[in-house]
Amino acid sequence: MAVNLETLEDHNTALEWYQRAFNGRKARIGENHPATRRSADGMSRVMHEARAMAGAGL
Repeated sequence: MAVNLETLEDHNTALEWYQRAFNGRKARIGENHPATRRSADGMSRVMHEARAMAGAGL
C-alpha cells in the first residue's frame, strides 16, 4: 500500500503506512530484521521526496 501511495506522490499517507508496517514488524520480528529495515528505508525515502518537492515548490 505504502509503495503505491509513494508512486502516486501521496507522501503523507505513504509515510503513515510505512510507519504502521515498521511498528508492526519491529514488534513481531525485531528492529534489525531485513523486512523491518525495508520499512524504515521506505519512511526515509518518502520523507526525502516530500522535502525535495517542498523545496522545489511543488
